[in-house]
Amino acid sequence: MAKLPIIRLKSRESARLRFGAPWVFSNEIVMDAAAKALLPGSEVLLAGSDGTVLGAGYFNARSLISLRLLAKQSCTFDVTFFAERIRAALALREALYDKPFYRLVHAEGDDLPGLVIDRFADTLSVQITIAGMERLTDTILGALDDVLSPDRKSTRLNSSHGYISYA
Repeated sequence: MAKLPIIRLKSRESARLRFGAPWVFSNEIVMDAAAKALLPGSEVLLAGSDGTVLGAGYFNARSLISLRLLAKQSCTFDVTFFAERIRAALALREALYDKPFYRLVHAEGDDLPGLVIDRFADTLSVQITIAGMERLTDTILGALDDVLSPDRKSTRLNSSHGYISYA
């Protein structure tokens, strides 16, 4: 795994995160030149002001919600990572619904901020709303292949933070 850039919190700004908040606002971050130079959606590690790693996620210096956490530790956001999250969401939905018509992934509710997947039997509608998720669209679709094995591959209707029909 390549070394990820580190985004640091300002002093005394980690309490919300330690209680489970999935977002970090721009005014809570040390917004130095290195942070501002990162491309929107860059994968980063989040560290407290003392240097302790608090998690990994996506960073966008141009957004009020500058960092969205996906994990409480350093990890690789690959097909395996997304497949595990999607499998957990699928298991919950299958326990609640007797037919495959539901919201399969509900962003932060399923620990996948910026990603919404609606399931209509063999058709999935994937909505990506943040740059970090958009950068990994192919990885996410690969995870959906692993978990649900659709018969056909994706058709992108709008590649800029929009919907992808996936059947």
